[in-house]
Amino acid sequence: MSILEVSNVSKSFGGVKANVDISMNVEKGKIVGLIGPNGSGKTTLFNSIVGTYPMIMDLLNLMEKKFRVTSSCNC
Repeated sequence: MSILEVSNVSKSFGGVKANVDISMNVEKGKIVGLIGPNGSGKTTLFNSIVGTYPMIMDLLNLMEKKFRVTSSCNC
């Protein structure tokens, strides 16, 4: 069972694309980590999922509750 599923997360700051069409699935009982160099978009992805940043996302499924969060913002 997925406890977190996101589909096609995108976020940019001006002309800089921080995240482009990222999709991920976290299964119950699994430990997941995001690794990458500084500035690769790890924190931006987290902040987009929790709603800190406006972003474009096709699907957010959290604990089997689906949220449609596609935004028309220029993210």
